[in-house]
Amino acid sequence: TIRTQYYDGNGRGRVEVQRGKNLTYGIADLNQHKMVMCDPRLGAPMEMPLDKEMENALAGLGETCRKVSRPLGKRVIDGRPCTGIHYDMDGYSVDYWQADDIGIRVMSVCNHPALGTTVTRLRSYKAEAPSPALFQTR
Repeated sequence: TIRTQYYDGNGRGRVEVQRGKNLTYGIADLNQHKMVMCDPRLGAPMEMPLDKEMENALAGLGETCRKVSRPLGKRVIDGRPCTGIHYDMDGYSVDYWQADDIGIRVMSVCNHPALGTTVTRLRSYKAEAPSPALFQTR
């Protein structure tokens, strides 16, 4: 389950995932062209380089994203006007809904043949800068 997502507005994002009692997180830094995955059970963080296409895909700008997407139109989700995009990728699909007023994802629905359907939904939003410490790998 995705617990929390942070974006600093300067090319860095952090996603925290709760799996039972374990919390793991990933940090994407588009400025340093890398992604770091951290799982306290494994010890040291795992760092991976990001190529330009992966950076663009993370930012929703990649050529791959453009080739496999189609617009879903407009919809109101939890009182927010949203614009949707449908992606078909390697046997699975994602419907991605972004709030027009705050510019972030408020809902996505991923359909995967082996993993089933996963729904991610925004529960709260704070319009403040996250602590820089959230982007450190300790």
